[in-house]
Amino acid sequence: IWTDAVLFAVFLIAIVASIATAVAHVDGGVGTVVELASAAEKLRFFDLNADPTVAYTLWAALFANTIVGVGVFGTDQLMAQRVFCCGSVRDAQKAMLASYGSMLVAVGVACVGLALYAYYQQHPLSGRALELYQEKPDRIFPLFIVGVLPSPLKGLIVAGAFAAAISSLDSILAALSQTTLSAFYLPRRARIANLDDPDEQRRALKLSKALVVVFGVLLCVIALQCEVIARDPRFKSILDLALAMPGYTQGALLAAFALAFVWRGRVDGSGFLW
Repeated sequence: IWTDAVLFAVFLIAIVASIATAVAHVDGGVGTVVELASAAEKLRFFDLNADPTVAYTLWAALFANTIVGVGVFGTDQLMAQRVFCCGSVRDAQKAMLASYGSMLVAVGVACVGLALYAYYQQHPLSGRALELYQEKPDRIFPLFIVGVLPSPLKGLIVAGAFAAAISSLDSILAALSQTTLSAFYLPRRARIANLDDPDEQRRALKLSKALVVVFGVLLCVIALQCEVIARDPRFKSILDLALAMPGYTQGALLAAFALAFVWRGRVDGSGFLW
């Protein structure tokens, strides 16, 4: 928890530093950023388009985010293990409500995008930088970091980007190890040994560390495959891919919980597979 808290703080500082630096390089400051963003319709908060083929609308957000929210906060071990660190049910409820403050992160990153848009309206890309951007628009922020920011800020913002990734990754690895250990190893071991024995606990700890390494390697392989998948024309940006991927896992988790609570006793494991 404390590791995640420190990483989150670094991430927030990097966002603020990015916004401040980008705005400082725009002639006219915040006023110009708002003016240019407004003219390009980048400040429209609600898109009420009812066309189901349009991805980012209010209706899509209400429908999809509700399902994703239930999946993340209700079934995902990544979030559950954090809740289990709370001292009581009441504290866990407070933590859940406080987690909605993370929306400020999304707003902050969006503000980085607005500032970058304004900056590149005044300082258009050219040469090799333009070629890199045209190959993959997701590179716009790295290009800004490399080409515009002074050295100390480059390090801070790169650290912030890694912090954003690692703060989830360390929890994911711990959750995968813990879940595998609890679901498969410990129940079988309990049949032949006393799990409270210090030797057994040391053996379980060694296995949990080994599982972290195994899942770390597995996630690296999956990440390399995602680089290939991201080239699919259906994913116009890395954001589209990032939002699509949870459906493969959270959909299955939600299905398992729905089967357990709604059709209890009438559906077995084969139903879950279907």
